[in-house]
Amino acid sequence: MTADAHWTKALLETNRDGALVTGMPEIPVVEDTLVWDVWLSAQWLPALTVADALGIFDEIDAAPMTEVELAERMRLNQRGATAVVRLLAALGFLSVRQGRFNLTDVGRLYLLKTSPHYVGAFIRVGRAALHAQLLKALRDDRGQSTGGSAGRPRSTASGLPVDDWATGRMPPERARAVTEMMHAHSLSAALGLSRAADFADVRRLLDVGGGSGCFSMALAMRDPELRCTVMDLPTVCEVARERIAEAGLGGRVETQAADMFVDAWPRGFDTIFFSNVLHDWSFETCSWLLRRAHDSLPPGGRVCVHEMLLNDDGCGPVAAAAFSLAMFSTTQGQQFTAPELARLLHEAGFGSPQIQATSGYYSLMSAYRR
Repeated sequence: MTADAHWTKALLETNRDGALVTGMPEIPVVEDTLVWDVWLSAQWLPALTVADALGIFDEIDAAPMTEVELAERMRLNQRGATAVVRLLAALGFLSVRQGRFNLTDVGRLYLLKTSPHYVGAFIRVGRAALHAQLLKALRDDRGQSTGGSAGRPRSTASGLPVDDWATGRMPPERARAVTEMMHAHSLSAALGLSRAADFADVRRLLDVGGGSGCFSMALAMRDPELRCTVMDLPTVCEVARERIAEAGLGGRVETQAADMFVDAWPRGFDTIFFSNVLHDWSFETCSWLLRRAHDSLPPGGRVCVHEMLLNDDGCGPVAAAAFSLAMFSTTQGQQFTAPELARLLHEAGFGSPQIQATSGYYSLMSAYRR
Protein backbone atom coordinates (compact mmCIF):
# COMPACT_ATOMS: atom_id res chain seq x y z
CA MET A 1 0.00 0.00 0.00
CA THR A 2 1.38 3.42 -0.94
CA ALA A 3 1.85 6.14 1.67
CA ASP A 4 -0.99 8.09 0.03
CA ALA A 5 -3.39 5.13 0.20
CA HIS A 6 -2.35 4.29 3.76
CA TRP A 7 -2.98 7.86 4.95
CA THR A 8 -6.40 8.05 3.30
CA LYS A 9 -7.40 4.63 4.68
CA ALA A 10 -6.36 5.67 8.20
CA LEU A 11 -8.37 8.88 7.98
CA LEU A 12 -11.49 7.11 6.72
CA GLU A 13 -11.27 4.48 9.47
CA THR A 14 -10.86 7.21 12.08
CA ASN A 15 -13.93 9.02 10.77
CA ARG A 16 -16.08 5.87 10.80
CA ASP A 17 -15.02 4.96 14.32
CA GLY A 18 -15.51 8.53 15.52
CA ALA A 19 -19.24 8.61 14.65
CA LEU A 20 -18.98 12.35 13.94
CA VAL A 21 -22.03 14.48 14.69
CA THR A 22 -23.39 16.69 11.91
CA GLY A 23 -24.34 20.33 12.31
CA MET A 24 -23.02 22.80 14.87
CA PRO A 25 -23.34 21.87 18.57
CA GLU A 26 -23.32 24.16 21.59
CA ILE A 27 -20.05 25.56 22.96
CA PRO A 28 -18.51 22.76 25.10
CA VAL A 29 -18.53 23.28 28.85
CA VAL A 30 -15.03 21.76 29.20
CA GLU A 31 -12.04 22.66 27.02
CA ASP A 32 -10.31 20.03 24.90
CA THR A 33 -6.79 20.50 26.29
CA LEU A 34 -6.67 17.00 27.81
CA VAL A 35 -7.42 15.50 24.38
CA TRP A 36 -4.60 17.54 22.84
CA ASP A 37 -2.23 16.54 25.67
CA VAL A 38 -2.85 12.82 25.14
CA TRP A 39 -2.79 13.01 21.33
CA LEU A 40 0.40 15.07 21.17
CA SER A 41 2.13 12.94 23.81
CA ALA A 42 2.79 10.55 20.90
CA GLN A 43 5.57 12.98 19.87
CA TRP A 44 7.38 12.84 23.22
CA LEU A 45 9.08 9.42 23.09
CA PRO A 46 10.37 9.64 19.50
CA ALA A 47 11.83 13.09 20.26
CA LEU A 48 13.69 11.56 23.21
CA THR A 49 14.83 8.35 21.52
CA VAL A 50 15.91 10.09 18.30
CA ALA A 51 17.91 12.67 20.27
CA ASP A 52 19.55 9.79 22.13
CA ALA A 53 20.27 7.85 18.93
CA LEU A 54 21.81 10.89 17.24
CA GLY A 55 23.89 11.86 20.28
CA ILE A 56 22.24 15.27 20.65
CA PHE A 57 22.53 15.24 24.44
CA ASP A 58 26.26 14.48 24.28
CA GLU A 59 26.84 17.25 21.73
CA ILE A 60 24.99 19.84 23.81
CA ASP A 61 26.79 18.76 26.98
CA ALA A 62 30.13 19.27 25.24
CA ALA A 63 29.18 22.73 23.97
CA PRO A 64 25.86 24.51 24.61
CA MET A 65 24.57 25.77 21.27
CA THR A 66 21.63 27.26 19.39
CA GLU A 67 19.26 25.22 17.21
CA VAL A 68 21.02 26.49 14.09
CA GLU A 69 24.47 25.60 15.41
CA LEU A 70 23.27 22.13 16.41
CA ALA A 71 21.75 21.45 12.99
CA GLU A 72 24.90 22.62 11.20
CA ARG A 73 27.27 20.73 13.48
CA MET A 74 25.31 17.45 13.25
CA ARG A 75 24.21 17.90 9.60
CA LEU A 76 20.51 17.75 10.50
CA ASN A 77 17.43 19.36 9.03
CA GLN A 78 17.24 22.72 10.78
CA ARG A 79 13.45 22.85 11.04
CA GLY A 80 13.37 19.36 12.55
CA ALA A 81 16.28 19.95 14.91
CA THR A 82 14.57 23.10 16.17
CA ALA A 83 11.30 21.24 16.80
CA VAL A 84 13.06 18.39 18.61
CA VAL A 85 15.20 20.44 21.00
CA ARG A 86 12.35 22.84 21.77
CA LEU A 87 10.09 19.94 22.73
CA LEU A 88 12.87 18.40 24.84
CA ALA A 89 13.26 21.75 26.58
CA ALA A 90 9.50 21.98 27.14
CA LEU A 91 9.61 18.50 28.68
CA GLY A 92 12.48 19.46 31.00
CA PHE A 93 15.46 17.58 29.55
CA LEU A 94 17.06 20.75 28.17
CA SER A 95 17.06 24.38 29.22
CA VAL A 96 17.73 27.48 27.14
CA ARG A 97 19.77 30.47 28.24
CA GLN A 98 20.52 33.38 25.93
CA GLY A 99 19.40 31.30 22.97
CA ARG A 100 21.72 28.35 23.71
CA PHE A 101 20.53 24.94 24.83
CA ASN A 102 22.00 23.21 27.87
CA LEU A 103 21.27 19.95 29.65
CA THR A 104 19.17 20.11 32.78
CA ASP A 105 20.14 17.97 35.78
CA VAL A 106 17.68 15.30 34.62
CA GLY A 107 19.09 15.33 31.10
CA ARG A 108 22.67 15.15 32.30
CA LEU A 109 22.02 12.37 34.83
CA TYR A 110 19.92 10.05 32.67
CA LEU A 111 20.67 10.81 29.02
CA LEU A 112 24.44 11.19 28.79
CA LYS A 113 25.99 7.95 27.61
CA THR A 114 28.87 8.43 30.07
CA SER A 115 26.53 8.64 33.07
CA PRO A 116 26.20 5.56 35.32
CA HIS A 117 22.45 6.26 35.33
CA TYR A 118 22.11 6.37 31.52
CA VAL A 119 18.68 5.05 30.46
CA GLY A 120 19.25 4.61 26.73
CA ALA A 121 18.71 0.86 26.76
CA PHE A 122 15.45 1.37 28.63
CA ILE A 123 13.84 4.09 26.51
CA ARG A 124 14.69 2.27 23.27
CA VAL A 125 12.48 -0.68 24.23
CA GLY A 126 9.18 -0.57 22.37
CA ARG A 127 9.94 2.46 20.20
CA ALA A 128 7.74 2.36 17.13
CA ALA A 129 7.49 3.69 13.59
CA LEU A 130 7.46 7.31 14.73
CA HIS A 131 11.09 6.93 15.85
CA ALA A 132 12.20 5.65 12.44
CA GLN A 133 10.14 8.30 10.62
CA LEU A 134 11.58 11.18 12.65
CA LEU A 135 15.15 9.86 12.52
CA LYS A 136 15.00 9.53 8.73
CA ALA A 137 13.52 13.00 8.31
CA LEU A 138 16.20 14.61 10.48
CA ARG A 139 19.05 12.84 8.68
CA ASP A 140 17.88 12.67 5.09
CA ASP A 141 15.82 15.81 4.51
CA ARG A 142 18.64 18.34 4.52
CA GLY A 143 16.65 21.14 2.87
CA GLN A 144 15.90 24.06 5.15
CA SER A 145 12.77 25.16 3.28
CA THR A 146 10.41 23.66 0.73
CA GLY A 147 8.83 26.98 -0.18
CA GLY A 148 10.25 29.81 -2.24
CA SER A 149 9.92 33.54 -1.84
CA ALA A 150 6.78 33.54 -3.97
CA GLY A 151 4.39 31.13 -5.60
CA ARG A 152 3.35 27.57 -4.99
CA PRO A 153 5.41 25.48 -2.56
CA ARG A 154 6.99 22.33 -3.97
CA SER A 155 5.45 18.91 -3.41
CA THR A 156 7.53 16.62 -1.19
CA ALA A 157 6.11 13.41 -2.74
CA SER A 158 5.38 12.22 0.80
CA GLY A 159 1.88 10.94 0.09
CA LEU A 160 0.55 13.13 2.91
CA PRO A 161 -2.31 15.66 2.55
CA VAL A 162 0.14 18.58 2.55
CA ASP A 163 1.17 17.55 -0.97
CA ASP A 164 -2.46 17.75 -2.13
CA TRP A 165 -2.61 21.34 -0.89
CA ALA A 166 0.79 22.09 -2.45
CA THR A 167 -0.28 20.79 -5.86
CA GLY A 168 -3.85 22.10 -5.66
CA ARG A 169 -5.32 18.66 -6.40
CA MET A 170 -7.13 16.61 -3.74
CA PRO A 171 -9.15 13.54 -4.80
CA PRO A 172 -12.75 13.49 -3.53
CA GLU A 173 -12.28 10.56 -1.13
CA ARG A 174 -9.18 12.15 0.39
CA ALA A 175 -10.90 15.54 0.57
CA ARG A 176 -13.79 14.09 2.56
CA ALA A 177 -11.49 12.19 4.92
CA VAL A 178 -9.17 15.13 5.56
CA THR A 179 -12.00 17.65 5.93
CA GLU A 180 -13.92 15.49 8.40
CA MET A 181 -10.73 14.92 10.41
CA MET A 182 -10.00 18.64 10.51
CA HIS A 183 -13.62 19.38 11.48
CA ALA A 184 -13.27 17.11 14.52
CA HIS A 185 -9.83 18.62 15.20
CA SER A 186 -11.05 22.26 15.07
CA LEU A 187 -14.71 22.34 16.14
CA SER A 188 -14.10 22.99 19.83
CA ALA A 189 -11.55 25.71 19.00
CA ALA A 190 -14.00 27.30 16.54
CA LEU A 191 -16.79 27.47 19.10
CA GLY A 192 -14.38 28.83 21.70
CA LEU A 193 -13.14 31.48 19.28
CA SER A 194 -16.69 32.63 18.55
CA ARG A 195 -17.22 33.25 22.26
CA ALA A 196 -13.82 34.78 23.14
CA ALA A 197 -12.93 37.03 20.19
CA ASP A 198 -14.61 40.26 19.10
CA PHE A 199 -15.72 40.22 15.46
CA ALA A 200 -18.46 42.83 15.95
CA ASP A 201 -16.91 45.22 13.40
CA VAL A 202 -16.57 42.50 10.74
CA ARG A 203 -19.23 42.32 8.04
CA ARG A 204 -17.61 40.09 5.38
CA LEU A 205 -14.99 37.50 6.25
CA LEU A 206 -12.90 35.34 3.90
CA ASP A 207 -11.92 32.06 5.59
CA VAL A 208 -8.78 30.97 3.68
CA GLY A 209 -8.22 27.22 3.68
CA GLY A 210 -11.40 27.01 5.74
CA GLY A 211 -11.98 23.27 5.32
CA SER A 212 -15.36 22.19 6.70
CA GLY A 213 -16.27 25.82 7.45
CA CYS A 214 -16.53 25.21 11.19
CA PHE A 215 -14.91 28.56 12.05
CA SER A 216 -17.09 30.51 9.64
CA MET A 217 -20.20 28.72 10.88
CA ALA A 218 -19.36 29.32 14.54
CA LEU A 219 -18.76 33.03 13.91
CA ALA A 220 -21.89 33.39 11.78
CA MET A 221 -24.03 31.74 14.45
CA ARG A 222 -22.65 34.23 16.98
CA ASP A 223 -23.38 37.27 14.76
CA PRO A 224 -26.41 37.09 12.45
CA GLU A 225 -25.14 40.12 10.46
CA LEU A 226 -21.80 38.49 9.59
CA ARG A 227 -21.34 36.94 6.13
CA CYS A 228 -18.51 34.43 5.63
CA THR A 229 -16.97 32.74 2.60
CA VAL A 230 -14.95 29.54 2.94
CA MET A 231 -12.20 29.42 0.31
CA ASP A 232 -10.67 26.00 -0.31
CA LEU A 233 -10.02 23.42 -3.02
CA PRO A 234 -13.11 22.39 -5.04
CA THR A 235 -13.40 18.90 -3.54
CA VAL A 236 -13.11 20.33 -0.01
CA CYS A 237 -15.80 22.93 -0.75
CA GLU A 238 -18.18 20.11 -1.70
CA VAL A 239 -17.87 18.69 1.82
CA ALA A 240 -18.10 22.15 3.41
CA ARG A 241 -21.35 22.91 1.59
CA GLU A 242 -22.91 19.78 3.08
CA ARG A 243 -21.95 20.83 6.61
CA ILE A 244 -23.11 24.40 6.06
CA ALA A 245 -26.49 23.15 4.85
CA GLU A 246 -26.81 20.79 7.82
CA ALA A 247 -26.23 23.73 10.16
CA GLY A 248 -28.90 25.80 8.39
CA LEU A 249 -26.40 28.52 7.51
CA GLY A 250 -26.57 28.41 3.73
CA GLY A 251 -27.73 32.01 3.57
CA ARG A 252 -24.83 33.37 5.63
CA VAL A 253 -21.88 31.08 4.87
CA GLU A 254 -20.90 30.28 1.30
CA THR A 255 -17.96 28.61 -0.39
CA GLN A 256 -15.44 29.75 -3.00
CA ALA A 257 -13.53 26.99 -4.80
CA ALA A 258 -9.97 28.21 -5.35
CA ASP A 259 -6.32 27.22 -5.12
CA MET A 260 -4.94 29.80 -2.68
CA PHE A 261 -1.48 29.58 -4.26
CA VAL A 262 -2.55 30.22 -7.87
CA ASP A 263 -6.06 31.60 -8.22
CA ALA A 264 -7.00 35.24 -7.65
CA TRP A 265 -8.45 35.83 -4.20
CA PRO A 266 -11.98 37.27 -4.14
CA ARG A 267 -12.31 40.93 -3.15
CA GLY A 268 -14.88 42.82 -1.14
CA PHE A 269 -13.97 41.38 2.29
CA ASP A 270 -13.01 43.48 5.30
CA THR A 271 -11.38 40.55 7.13
CA ILE A 272 -9.26 37.60 6.03
CA PHE A 273 -9.03 34.68 8.45
CA PHE A 274 -6.51 31.82 8.67
CA SER A 275 -6.78 28.99 11.20
CA ASN A 276 -4.37 26.04 11.24
CA VAL A 277 -3.23 27.05 7.75
CA LEU A 278 0.06 28.93 8.12
CA HIS A 279 1.55 26.22 10.34
CA ASP A 280 1.56 23.90 7.30
CA TRP A 281 4.09 25.99 5.37
CA SER A 282 7.59 27.42 5.49
CA PHE A 283 8.17 30.96 6.73
CA GLU A 284 8.77 32.04 3.11
CA THR A 285 5.44 30.60 1.95
CA CYS A 286 3.60 32.09 4.95
CA SER A 287 5.07 35.50 4.20
CA TRP A 288 3.87 35.25 0.60
CA LEU A 289 0.36 34.14 1.65
CA LEU A 290 0.11 37.07 4.05
CA ARG A 291 1.16 39.45 1.29
CA ARG A 292 -1.63 37.99 -0.87
CA ALA A 293 -4.03 38.66 2.01
CA HIS A 294 -2.72 42.23 2.31
CA ASP A 295 -3.18 42.90 -1.38
CA SER A 296 -6.74 41.49 -1.28
CA LEU A 297 -7.90 43.74 1.56
CA PRO A 298 -8.93 47.40 1.42
CA PRO A 299 -6.94 49.94 3.47
CA GLY A 300 -7.76 49.32 7.11
CA GLY A 301 -8.79 45.72 6.38
CA ARG A 302 -8.04 43.14 9.03
CA VAL A 303 -6.17 39.82 8.96
CA CYS A 304 -6.69 37.24 11.71
CA VAL A 305 -4.37 34.28 12.32
CA HIS A 306 -5.58 31.57 14.72
CA GLU A 307 -2.85 29.17 15.85
CA MET A 308 -1.49 27.25 18.82
CA LEU A 309 1.44 29.53 19.69
CA LEU A 310 4.77 28.65 21.26
CA ASN A 311 6.26 30.61 24.13
CA ASP A 312 8.53 33.45 23.01
CA ASP A 313 11.64 31.26 23.40
CA GLY A 314 9.94 28.43 21.48
CA CYS A 315 10.37 25.95 24.34
CA GLY A 316 6.83 25.33 25.45
CA PRO A 317 4.11 24.90 26.31
CA VAL A 318 4.59 21.17 25.86
CA ALA A 319 1.48 20.77 23.69
CA ALA A 320 2.54 23.51 21.26
CA ALA A 321 6.12 22.18 21.14
CA ALA A 322 4.82 18.67 20.40
CA PHE A 323 2.43 20.08 17.78
CA SER A 324 5.39 21.80 16.12
CA LEU A 325 7.25 18.48 15.93
CA ALA A 326 4.12 16.89 14.42
CA MET A 327 4.09 19.67 11.81
CA PHE A 328 7.71 18.87 10.95
CA SER A 329 6.80 15.21 10.44
CA THR A 330 3.63 15.73 8.38
CA THR A 331 3.79 19.17 6.72
CA GLN A 332 6.26 21.76 5.47
CA GLY A 333 5.73 24.01 8.49
CA GLN A 334 5.90 24.50 12.24
CA GLN A 335 4.14 26.30 15.07
CA PHE A 336 5.06 29.95 15.65
CA THR A 337 6.05 32.11 18.55
CA ALA A 338 4.09 35.36 18.86
CA PRO A 339 7.13 37.46 17.82
CA GLU A 340 7.68 35.27 14.74
CA LEU A 341 4.07 35.62 13.67
CA ALA A 342 4.06 39.36 14.39
CA ARG A 343 7.18 39.77 12.24
CA LEU A 344 5.54 37.94 9.33
CA LEU A 345 2.51 40.21 9.58
CA HIS A 346 4.65 43.34 9.76
CA GLU A 347 6.71 42.30 6.74
CA ALA A 348 3.50 41.70 4.78
CA GLY A 349 2.33 45.27 5.44
CA PHE A 350 0.12 44.88 8.51
CA GLY A 351 0.55 47.12 11.54
CA SER A 352 0.34 46.77 15.34
CA PRO A 353 -0.59 43.08 15.75
CA GLN A 354 -2.75 42.31 18.78
CA ILE A 355 -2.90 38.89 20.43
CA GLN A 356 -5.69 37.30 22.42
CA ALA A 357 -6.03 33.86 24.01
CA THR A 358 -9.21 32.21 22.69
CA SER A 359 -9.76 28.68 23.99
CA GLY A 360 -7.63 25.73 24.99
CA TYR A 361 -4.10 26.23 23.68
CA TYR A 362 -5.16 28.57 20.87
CA SER A 363 -4.63 32.30 20.39
CA LEU A 364 -5.79 34.81 17.79
CA MET A 365 -3.40 37.41 16.38
CA SER A 366 -5.06 40.27 14.49
CA ALA A 367 -3.57 43.17 12.54
CA TYR A 368 -4.80 45.83 10.13
CA ARG A 369 -3.55 46.72 6.68
CA ARG A 370 -1.47 49.87 6.83
